[in-house]
Amino acid sequence: MSSTIDRLTRHLEEVFGRRHPLDGERLIVGFSGGADSCALLLGLARADLPGAPLAVHVDHRLDPESTRRAERARELAERIGVELHVRSGTVSEDALKRDGLESAARDLRYRLLETERLESGARWIATAHHRDDQIETALLRMSRGSGLRGLAAMPAS
Repeated sequence: MSSTIDRLTRHLEEVFGRRHPLDGERLIVGFSGGADSCALLLGLARADLPGAPLAVHVDHRLDPESTRRAERARELAERIGVELHVRSGTVSEDALKRDGLESAARDLRYRLLETERLESGARWIATAHHRDDQIETALLRMSRGSGLRGLAAMPAS
């Protein structure tokens, strides 16, 4: 595990140290508390970068367990040694009907992350994804008749 986090940390130093330098700015990190966002946050916390990452957990209020997940995210961020802000919002009924649960929740999440970015003065928002997310994105776009650009799924960085 340590070598995986070390490789991730070196990659993050390359991305945010050379390709997209932070220049001491805050970096917003979307933090669900899942394995992929924990790895990203841990890698950024260990990286030799100017400025500290700011973890942001979005509580969608979709079920009774959402508050417990937000508290768990707070505990994990504290163990990693990173400040965490929790943003709460509700997915509208119109968005649910129009876009479906996953899409409506994602749109809310990105709107709340963008609000945090603007309020904190950060320039970047980092989110973590794993291979299943890539496959899901490609299949969803394929089902909607996407062109080649959409079928490429999410870019690497």
